[in-house]
Amino acid sequence: MLATGVTDLLPDIPGLQEGWGTTVHHCPYCHGWEVRDQDLADLIPGGGDMAYHRGVLLRQWTPHLVLLTHGPAHLTAQQQSNLDDLGVRIDERLVAQWDGRNVTFEDGTRLGRDTLFVTPGQAQRSALPEQLGCARIDRGPLAGVLLAVTPETGLTSVPGVYAAGDMIGEQQVVLAAASGARAAAAINADLCFGDASRWTIHT
Repeated sequence: MLATGVTDLLPDIPGLQEGWGTTVHHCPYCHGWEVRDQDLADLIPGGGDMAYHRGVLLRQWTPHLVLLTHGPAHLTAQQQSNLDDLGVRIDERLVAQWDGRNVTFEDGTRLGRDTLFVTPGQAQRSALPEQLGCARIDRGPLAGVLLAVTPETGLTSVPGVYAAGDMIGEQQVVLAAASGARAAAAINADLCFGDASRWTIHT
């Protein structure tokens, strides 16, 4: 069973790595409650559907939210209208730095924020899945990154190779642990029934 996880790939902006896990966060569900009602910004380079999705999610925690798209927002007219109705601001300026309290833009201006959220890219932490020939998913924001598995068992595209946890997309502790338990049961069944032809039944 593979459970080697993924590596977060933060945008190459000074201050993000230094603040990761303290003043820079990823998940609205993991960290949203702790920063409720604060002045928040969410950095989503390229904007689009992901910016809209995260804007709606984070708005439930605070009315003080700015989406930083680091260039054109690429929102539909309806998405823009919905965010306007929610009071979510869009800022398309290029981000130069985060210092733990302020976003500094490339034009030299600043935006004071208590917390910065960011959506990092991801990569498999280990080269082993690729060496084994495990297929990746081909849809969604992490297409080409997460391993494709049978949901009920965690079986990858390679017979006898199972995977669990972050590397298949179960990126919360309780879900990752559950996927490991599910895969372990499937592996045990595979081993048992695969050897069944050699069993001698004693009566």
